[in-house]
Amino acid sequence: MGKLLTWNIDIFKAMHLYEGKVAQAVLWIPFLFFAVGVIFASKYMSEYLVAWTARKKIKQSVAGALILATVTSLPETTIALTMGASGFPQQSFANTIGGNSYYLFLFALISLIFIRRQSFIRVNKWNRILLMIGLSFSCILFLTFIPQHFTVESLNALRFLAYTIPGINISWVLLLFALSYILTIFFFLRQNKKEPVTYDKNLIAQYDEEDETTEKELKNHLTIKQLLIFFIVAIVVLVSFSFCLSLIMGVVPHTYHIPETSAGGLLLSFVTNMPETISTFTLLKMGKNNIAFGGLVGSILYNNVINFFGDIAFQGDGVLNHIISHDQDYLQYFMLTLMQFVLIVLTRLTIQRQVVRHRKIYIFLNLIIILIFISIWAVNLTVIAAITPLP
Repeated sequence: MGKLLTWNIDIFKAMHLYEGKVAQAVLWIPFLFFAVGVIFASKYMSEYLVAWTARKKIKQSVAGALILATVTSLPETTIALTMGASGFPQQSFANTIGGNSYYLFLFALISLIFIRRQSFIRVNKWNRILLMIGLSFSCILFLTFIPQHFTVESLNALRFLAYTIPGINISWVLLLFALSYILTIFFFLRQNKKEPVTYDKNLIAQYDEEDETTEKELKNHLTIKQLLIFFIVAIVVLVSFSFCLSLIMGVVPHTYHIPETSAGGLLLSFVTNMPETISTFTLLKMGKNNIAFGGLVGSILYNNVINFFGDIAFQGDGVLNHIISHDQDYLQYFMLTLMQFVLIVLTRLTIQRQVVRHRKIYIFLNLIIILIFISIWAVNLTVIAAITPLP
């Protein structure tokens, strides 16, 4: 491995926290410290985001899909750049695609936990548009990984999806995702200026309403400038502490003799998704359903852009072509793209008005999403454990 990928290992080796029983016991002390920091930073970041965007008259779909999603995905961005520059972009790809499935699992779980509040039933049209864009991204990725496993001649035509642009050595599909994301940002910002922010409860039937913000949540005792400063401070703490957690998780697989390809990746994915998890629960507790949902869907879109950043840092033969042509764990990435596609389709069904009006169907679909996510990871971990020799 390159220096970019192993410098954190050298740090833990110097502190004698890389292997042995002492390392296994002591390693969790800094982990808990940074984890608590991430929890509080996510909480306060969410609160300041709600107050600042409400007072600046920024639409909640914009606040969630663009601002919140970008902020909470910064740890994944640093990992993508590091892994790509070190020649291991497939690890970042697995982290982001697995993270997308986790967001959908989290969405389904929260939908059932807060079912009495009907938290995600009134999803506005802008977040629905974002989910459809995410569905198109996941469909393209799934089709990209199909040809390797099937010999049907008609499917061979799909191999062009994994092609790399000559000269710049970037997967053209990931470049398409990045350009689409940029266009989406401009479109949302333009609509934010055109359409005034409204909290009209009469718009519930149209699913276009904004969640109402109380006086306490507006934090009127602070100026807008102070809100922005506190918001930025919370972001800095959140990103730095999340990155430190990622460094710790980078050595945990070796310290506990856990396979890095699967179990280690699951631990890393859990850590990097902590900001989304905490901020989502915080926002739902505040009743900000559209910001919470927008944050999750926006993260799904941004994660595909993260893979583009990793491709730039990789400077190889393109991330998608590299995984399909050279990675021996290709089947795992194929299953991740398949799971992501299926879960987004099911999630799209759960926010249909006809479905949410029938509670049994609504509960059934969310349970299916949860079971698929748990089952895929359980099978994955079981297979890896079976083929991995004991230390």
